[in-house]
Amino acid sequence: MKIFTLDTTLRNGAHGEAGSFSVEDKLLIAQKLDSLGIDYIEGGWPASSARDKEFFSRARGLRWQHARLAAFGSIRFSKSTVEDDRNLKALLEAGTPTVAIGGKSLEDGPDKLRRIAESVEFLKTHGKEVIYDAEHFFEGHQADPRYALRTLQAAREAGADVLCLCDTNGGAATGRLIETVSEVRRHFDGVIGIQSRNDCDLAVANTLAAVEAGATHVQGSINGYGERCGHANLASVIANLELKLGHTAIGPEKTAKLADVCRFIAELANLPLRRDQPFVGKNASASRGDMLGRLPQDLVNRLSEDARRELLERIRQMEYEGHELEAADGTCELLVREALHPGTRFFEVESFEVITRASGRSPSRTTATVNLRTPDGVHSATAAGHGPFNALHLCLRKCLAKLHPQISEVRLTDYKVRVLDSRKGTAARARVLVEWSGHRKSWTTVGVSDNVTEASWNALVDAIRLELMRLADQDPGIERVVEDYCWGV
Repeated sequence: MKIFTLDTTLRNGAHGEAGSFSVEDKLLIAQKLDSLGIDYIEGGWPASSARDKEFFSRARGLRWQHARLAAFGSIRFSKSTVEDDRNLKALLEAGTPTVAIGGKSLEDGPDKLRRIAESVEFLKTHGKEVIYDAEHFFEGHQADPRYALRTLQAAREAGADVLCLCDTNGGAATGRLIETVSEVRRHFDGVIGIQSRNDCDLAVANTLAAVEAGATHVQGSINGYGERCGHANLASVIANLELKLGHTAIGPEKTAKLADVCRFIAELANLPLRRDQPFVGKNASASRGDMLGRLPQDLVNRLSEDARRELLERIRQMEYEGHELEAADGTCELLVREALHPGTRFFEVESFEVITRASGRSPSRTTATVNLRTPDGVHSATAAGHGPFNALHLCLRKCLAKLHPQISEVRLTDYKVRVLDSRKGTAARARVLVEWSGHRKSWTTVGVSDNVTEASWNALVDAIRLELMRLADQDPGIERVVEDYCWGV
């Protein structure tokens, strides 16, 4: 049976520990979920967040392979009409084909059922697919089964495409949940959904039980991110549906990508991935021989068998050192390009130095010096910047400006640092992920060191080397080889 999936990482997932997603992060995650085969991606609440509003605006420029983007909101406020309700207006302005609106299944006024119906009908008249999230449904059903079912009836009669039963407090026991979902299925045909939270550590189990009781739409977030104790881990739900229960969620050929997606989002959230997470942890991963499948296939296919083996060994060594390559597509591409052109070195770093001075309460001043060897000789540059990374970037651009002026278009768009071995305290190694953009393309590079400045520098050097390799593919006249190698980094 086909089970529809809705991922709420970008909204509910951002309410928990993973609440630091930038707009760029959200766009990257959305594209990753789309390529995975998720049916619906809930992008946020445009009426309550300027960041979410910007995300929906920029998401219009994405090319969707499969998923339908959904904006979330609530039914109209009691003192508003549907035409002037700020929340409903924001849902329309988001421009998504699907909207999800929440309404509590607990009685809170005589006009509640009318507000549910009018809100759904208003959105349907504007051509939207409507998912009605029946919030606190299991709590409401236990208190007043008749009224809880009437809220669903109001939404369905107004045209709601999906009725999603929400265990908002995460307190439903599995047996009781099965009985409730079964009763809803007896009263309503069409698509019934389930959204479980993990306050009792039952979210995945309850989601699977709801499917067995008749639900055909599941909601959750990757890695279970969410407020309080989190939500149903959609990766675990999908894997169980596909591999254990015989249903189709994203298709068996895509389940192998679940681990990579979980790691990718964990990196962006700057959170550790549970080692014991089913289907995702290191011990449950696919063969490490599958690592080449994550790399740009158009480039990998051009490698000889010997070159592939050497590349695989290099990747294994880098991951052993702490380079998490799933979230560093730029570093991955650079590795393949270097394997294709092992003699290509546009520049070599002879040395770099960073000095930061501070006096009293005055702002600190940072100066960097970089020495590079290029095909036309040795270049040195000194620059003052807003911190060590900025100063180093300015120096590198100065050294290469004459030979490669195109790199001036490469700019930083995001920067993340994670401590790898915290037991060493301030001596711990750091992993730095840096996102770059240039020439209408974005990419991410990774650096690892017990010196965060050096880790950042390594990510910077890789970003520039990658861009130069891309430019050289377009212009064979660019000089590639430094005669006197000096391996400074």
